[in-house]
Amino acid sequence: MITRTESKEVYICEICETKYDEAMDAFSCENCPVEKQLFTEGDKVRVKTKLRNESLGFYTLIGRVDSIRIERADQFHAARRLLTNDPVVPTHKFVYFVTDKRLDEIGERFYAHELASSDMEIGKYVRHSNMVIKRS
Repeated sequence: MITRTESKEVYICEICETKYDEAMDAFSCENCPVEKQLFTEGDKVRVKTKLRNESLGFYTLIGRVDSIRIERADQFHAARRLLTNDPVVPTHKFVYFVTDKRLDEIGERFYAHELASSDMEIGKYVRHSNMVIKRS
């Protein structure tokens, strides 16, 4: 059986590697600003938002940056525009994948504004009254 496929030109942004059908789309993507990289692979970070687990309830995750990817953050800006009514300026943002030491696979993805540097031991922490207890 012979299968014929059409060859199609694809244009790729050299920064985020997003594929486009039109050269101008890729060119405009490449001209978008790139945010400053705040963390590197292996850095210990604290997730600023509280996470929820059925057995732990709300907890704070201290983890390690496992991998980093850069992407054009159109969804982030669209949500922000709805909340603040600010004009949208497309930006390339770093996405940090954070895991704790027990996970083998890549963990949750976070933007830089959702993370802070940490010196604490990696794990999940739960607050009980005025004490912080490490749970794992």
